[in-house]
Amino acid sequence: MAGADINAKDIDGNTPCHFCSEYGHKDCLRWLLLKHPSLFSKNKEGLSPLDVAVNTEILQTFQDYIQSVKNILQTQKTTSGKGSTSKSSSGSGAVAGSSQQSSATSQPKAKTSSQMKSSKSS
Repeated sequence: MAGADINAKDIDGNTPCHFCSEYGHKDCLRWLLLKHPSLFSKNKEGLSPLDVAVNTEILQTFQDYIQSVKNILQTQKTTSGKGSTSKSSSGSGAVAGSSQQSSATSQPKAKTSSQMKSSKSS
C-alpha cells in the first residue's frame, strides 16, 4: 500500500481509523497507528475515531498509542535540549520546530521516518 493516504475519507467522512474504531478491529487499528494517522479527523457527523470507539479495548489501544507518542516526543525534547534548560517562549509546551500543537502528537515520528527514508535513498 505504498503511497496510500492513511487519512483518506469515504463519502461520509470516515477514515480507516473510524472504521477500525467503530467495528472493534484492534489489530488493524494498531497497524494503522504505526502509520501515524490523524486522530482528530472528524466525519460528517462531527465525530473523531476516538468518539466512535466501540469498546474500552479500542480506547485503550488509542491511549497506549498516545502515551507512546508522548514518550517519543519527551525523549526527543530531552535529547535535543541537552545543554539548554530554557523553555519555549510561547509557553505552550509545544515541541521545538512544531507549529501545530494538537497534531504534534500524531505526526512527529512520521516526519522522522520520512526523513530517514529519504536519507537512505541518497
